[in-house]
Amino acid sequence: PREGGQQFLYFIGAEELRAAGKFPRPRRASSTPYASFRKSMSSSPPSPSPPATTTTKPATRALSTSEELLCGVAGGLGKVVTGHPFDTVKSRVQSGAFANSRQALSETFRKEGVAAFYQGVLPPCVSVGIVSGMLFYVNGRIRSALQPDPSKKLTYAQMAIAGGGAGAATALVLTPLDQMKLWLQVEQRSGAAEAASSSAGYGGHMRRVAGKIGSPQLYRGWAATTLREVGTFGIFFPTNEFFKATIADRIGHDAAGTGEPLPIHWRLAAAGVSGVLCWLPCYPIDQIKSRQQLQGHPLLEPQGKPIPAWSGKTMAAVADTIWRTEGAQGFTRGIAPCLMRAFPTYAAQFVIFDSLTGWLKRN
Repeated sequence: PREGGQQFLYFIGAEELRAAGKFPRPRRASSTPYASFRKSMSSSPPSPSPPATTTTKPATRALSTSEELLCGVAGGLGKVVTGHPFDTVKSRVQSGAFANSRQALSETFRKEGVAAFYQGVLPPCVSVGIVSGMLFYVNGRIRSALQPDPSKKLTYAQMAIAGGGAGAATALVLTPLDQMKLWLQVEQRSGAAEAASSSAGYGGHMRRVAGKIGSPQLYRGWAATTLREVGTFGIFFPTNEFFKATIADRIGHDAAGTGEPLPIHWRLAAAGVSGVLCWLPCYPIDQIKSRQQLQGHPLLEPQGKPIPAWSGKTMAAVADTIWRTEGAQGFTRGIAPCLMRAFPTYAAQFVIFDSLTGWLKRN
């Protein structure tokens, strides 16, 4: 072809033919085959790129029911050990025996010693094997029902439903044990009560307290307990996941690709902040529940002031009495130790659970 001939003659140097006008000078292309060849020969060969490093996600396995319950028990024990002193101060302020958290803390320490802050610790330690294990187990089963495909992430709404459902299940066991814990926490360690508890042992002391409450009244406050548990865990689970996902995105951590969890200090921060946030809207419900369950308790009067009586047995009746006698601040009495307790207890409970489940899945 003509164009091909022009290119060929140009490159072999047929200047005389071009001078005679036989062949016009071809247009110089920006990149002719010969120019490309000369450029490729003169330039240094490209250095081989290093092989791409790929991180393989470690193999994991599904946990058995007993393993899930065991991890839940361990997390619950961590929650009880770290948070029970704060819970004792909160319960004593809610009972009306002390005006505020600072007075409850100082007076309890000065008159009764450090052991008083762990009064009533046996009921939650006994119940933790059932309650905490049930919480994580039911939460996992509801999550599996809402999203059967484990490779897909749950929405925050599905996490809230699973957490609330798990909280409702735990209230069945938690209500009577929580009532006994409250009665033991507000009891002053003095005189005949301490002598009776030491002679009969802690089990006998608990039976004596249960006899005072009465079997029909052990489930007093069940509705308020259920509402509180549904609210706190319905808020906690999606909030905790939101904070962990946000932190992972900010620090560039790919948990899905590497299979490694967030660093432990970030997980502690996410769980702790989520615990505080989930208690803020639910604390008034806990205040109503505590006052319901403390009705009939022979409270001491350390300051010579009468302990307020809360008329009515329903949530609405107790809430109405609090509003009429104390106003809005009556619903937040004792909230300071509660929020101080929420951060370390939720951080301990959920980080212990996550760490144990992750270790068992990888081993």
